[in-house]
Amino acid sequence: MRRFLSSERRTRWLLAAFVIGVALVWLLSGVFTTQDVGAQQSIAEINANEVKNTAGKLQVAVKARRSTSENKSRVLHLSGQTEVKQIAYVKAETSGRVVSRETEDGDRVKTGTVLCRLELNDKEARLQAAKDNLALAEIRYKSALKLRDQNFERESALIAAKADQSNARHNLALAQKALEDTAVRAPVAGFVEMLHANVGDFLQPGALCATLVNLDPIFLITHVAEKFVDQIALGATVNATLSTGQSIAGTVSFIGKLSAENSRTFRLEVRVANPDFRIRGGLTADIHLPLRGVDSHRIATSMLSTDKNSNLGVYTITDSIVEFHQVAIVADDAQGLWVTGLPATVQLLTVGQDRVSPGDRVAVQFENR
Repeated sequence: MRRFLSSERRTRWLLAAFVIGVALVWLLSGVFTTQDVGAQQSIAEINANEVKNTAGKLQVAVKARRSTSENKSRVLHLSGQTEVKQIAYVKAETSGRVVSRETEDGDRVKTGTVLCRLELNDKEARLQAAKDNLALAEIRYKSALKLRDQNFERESALIAAKADQSNARHNLALAQKALEDTAVRAPVAGFVEMLHANVGDFLQPGALCATLVNLDPIFLITHVAEKFVDQIALGATVNATLSTGQSIAGTVSFIGKLSAENSRTFRLEVRVANPDFRIRGGLTADIHLPLRGVDSHRIATSMLSTDKNSNLGVYTITDSIVEFHQVAIVADDAQGLWVTGLPATVQLLTVGQDRVSPGDRVAVQFENR
């Protein structure tokens, strides 16, 4: 009896297991079928999209304008300073004690103005003696000439008398100069920057008496980078603003031929007329230096974009295809920027830059400039 019950129980367990297995197979087959259908639909949708794209991608609507390059002058902003080119260090040319100062620091003087006077000592007496010696030498020379003409004097005596006469003239010139040199005079017009000699000082020849500065003309000095030096023209008009607030103008008078070793820049000088001496030396200057013109296009600031490499540029359109051109800004004004790097004639994208990429085909609406 136990064997029969055990066999019946085993049969029931097997039947139950079979039913459960069949149910699981049915359930799993439904899941797999559902997944395959989903996958097939996704692929179909992708294919449909590709077909749609191939048939014709919807074009982005943009606006553009036609632009032609213009020759635009540029201005280079540099820092520099004013410089006095003519500085005269006036020195004594004879010895003597200073007896008077005829000018003071800051005085404006003309050429020949007496700056200080030295004592005369015996210089007047020496001058008179030189005049007397010359008169005697001339008399002796005339006598020797007359005697030679009468054959009473040899030619050698005449030559000696002529030499004495020349010597006397030279000594007179020295005496006259020594007397004149007791008045130390300004060799150029300008300002007395400093009068070094004081009353009572004894000056030897070569001793410094005064320093004069001639401020007309005065020069603006600056240095230009090597990439700009060939774009500057001699004689070009240059404007500048000084640290005092003065606005001045001059012309390029010198462009260096050798660059500075450390900075690779070239010295540039601007000559500025200064007849009233109102411009001082050593003032800081903000210099506006014109460069030769370059072909460029005017664009709005909003038209600037960057590519994937962060290069600055603008989008253009050729045959409805978007292109990116790298540009360089050369100038700016109230109406926008001037840039180089574009063809002479170009179609500039003005609206829609943020919705396109290079290579996109777009629907273009041109606007009036």
